[in-house]
Amino acid sequence: MSETLKRPTVQSLVQHRPAGIGHPYATSLDQRVPVLPLVGQTVAIGVIADPCVTRIDLRLDMGPEGALGVPMSEVNASAQDAAALAGGDGHLAAAQAESLGGEGGWAVEVEANHPARYRFEAEDRSGATHLTEWFALDPASWTAEDVGTLTGAGDKLIPGSVQWLRGNGGIYKVRFALGLDENEHVVGFGERFDSVDQRGRRLDAVVFEQYKSQGEHGRTYLPMPFAHVVGGDGWGFHLRTSRRSWYDVAATSPDILMIEVALGGTAEESLDIGLYHGDPTAVLGRFLDEVGRAEVLPDWVFRLWASGNEWNSQELVMARMDSHRELGIPVGAVVIEA
Repeated sequence: MSETLKRPTVQSLVQHRPAGIGHPYATSLDQRVPVLPLVGQTVAIGVIADPCVTRIDLRLDMGPEGALGVPMSEVNASAQDAAALAGGDGHLAAAQAESLGGEGGWAVEVEANHPARYRFEAEDRSGATHLTEWFALDPASWTAEDVGTLTGAGDKLIPGSVQWLRGNGGIYKVRFALGLDENEHVVGFGERFDSVDQRGRRLDAVVFEQYKSQGEHGRTYLPMPFAHVVGGDGWGFHLRTSRRSWYDVAATSPDILMIEVALGGTAEESLDIGLYHGDPTAVLGRFLDEVGRAEVLPDWVFRLWASGNEWNSQELVMARMDSHRELGIPVGAVVIEA
C-alpha cells in the first residue's frame, strides 16, 4: 500500500507575523521590530523557518523606488531571556517563553525609508524555492499638522505640543503634553505596584498578566487611563479610549506630563479627554458619573482569600481548607492558581 507524499506548504516552511504574538514587552523571532517603524529607522524583519530550509531572501518591493533582494541570516533567541522579559520565573513566565519561541529564526535589517511591501523566498534542501505572500511596510513620521482631532484637554494642554504619527495608511498615534505645577502629584493609572505618586516615572496602560515583580517592571493587569493630580487646585483626567497609552510623568521635564496614545490607523482619527476640576472626591465623582459606579460587594468578598501557587492537587487543597476549618479561620474564596 503506497502513500502520496505531500510537499510542505510555504506557510509551514516560513512563518512571519509582523506584530508577533502581540506581546507588549517582548518580541518573537517571527516578527518585525519595531512593528511600526519611523521613516529612516532601521527595522529588523524576522521569520521562523522549518529545519529543511537552507536559504531565505527578503524580497523588498518599494514601487517607483525599485526592488531589493537581501539575504537573511540564521538567529537564535533564548527562551530564558524571553521568560525574564515576560516577568521572572515560574509557570506563567515559562508559558510566555514557550509562546515566544527560541529556535529556527532568520532575520535581516533594512532601512524603512518608503512605503513598501515585502515577502520571503525560501529554498529547501532539494533546491526548490518557495515564495510567501506579500506583507505591507508603512513607515510613519510625526507631524504637528492638524491631521486628527484632539478634544477635551482644555487649559491643561500645552500649546503646540500636539503631534500625530502618520503613515501612508493612516494615523497611528497622537502625543501631547499637559502642564504640571511643581507641587502637584499624579496618582492613579489603575492598579500599580511601585508607587502611589507616579511623578518622575514613565509607565504605560496595557493589560499584562505577570507572574510576579510587577512593581519592579512597572507593569499591571488592571491599568486605567485615569489619574488624579493633587497638591494644587486639584484636577484629574480620563483618556476616553480602550487602546494602549504611555505616560512620561515629569520624568523628562519637571513641568510636563507627556501622553502618547495608540490610534486605529485610519485616515480620520480622534481622541477625547475627560478633564475634571476639583479635589479628589469631586474628580472621582465626575469620573464615576461618566463610566459607572461599582455595586456593593457581598460579605464573602471581604473574608480571607486563600491562595497558593503550588496548590496543584485536590488532596492538597482539601488539606489546607480542613486546616482553616480546624483553626476557625473563615475562608471567603479559594484561588487555585496553578
